[in-house]
Parts: sequence; structure tokens; C-alpha cells
Amino acid sequence: VLCVFIFFQAEDGIRDAQESRGLGDVYKRQEENSFAIPLLARKEHPLLNLPEQLDCTSCWVGDRADMVFRVVNKGGEAGFRFFAEREDDPANNGVEALCLQHFIVYPIEFYIGKGEAIDIF
Repeated sequence: VLCVFIFFQAEDGIRDAQESRGLGDVYKRQEENSFAIPLLARKEHPLLNLPEQLDCTSCWVGDRADMVFRVVNKGGEAGFRFFAEREDDPANNGVEALCLQHFIVYPIEFYIGKGEAIDIF
């Protein structure tokens, strides 16, 4: 994040020290010629079409069902990571995929910009 401030003295056309309310006046009254300015930075939130719960269908024991979920972002850019429900689950240590007892989710993390799409397997 880059933030550039350009300050200028904006007194109300009055050079009287008692009545001046401009930023230059605030600057002049500081002992060390510096002052703090609170900054609140915001960006556009991501807006994914990913449902809260992924329906992975069902299959017989020993069979395999592959599902692909197309995720589209209509909001701001952001990064995401999938986690197992329990924090201490070793599946959370995965580098490329989240490997749970009966499921594998790939990729475990991804970055997606505005208007971009990615497939989750």
C-alpha cells in the first residue's frame, strides 16, 4: 500500500495567529514540527460466487467422485486458504492441497483478482 500526502497551508485568508484554523496553523503550533494524522485505508471487498457449503455428491466405498467448482470474483482482489474445522488437524499443514479423511481440496490457497475465475477441485 502506498500513501502520498500533499499538505498546504489553507488558512481562511487571515494571517492572524488567534483566528487561523488552517493546517499550516496546526503545523506551526507543534513543538517538533511534526504531527500525527490517523489514516484509515480500505479497499473493495471480494465478492465470490462460492457457496458456504460445497455439495460434493456421494459415491460407493472405494469409488471416486471428482467435482469442480468454478469460483468467480466480482469484487476486489484477495487471497484465500481452505482450513480443516479443527485448528490442530494436520491437514492444515498442506502446501498444495487440503487432504482430509475422505476429501482432497485443491488448491489449498489461491489469489484471485476482480473479474477473475479459478477452479477448485
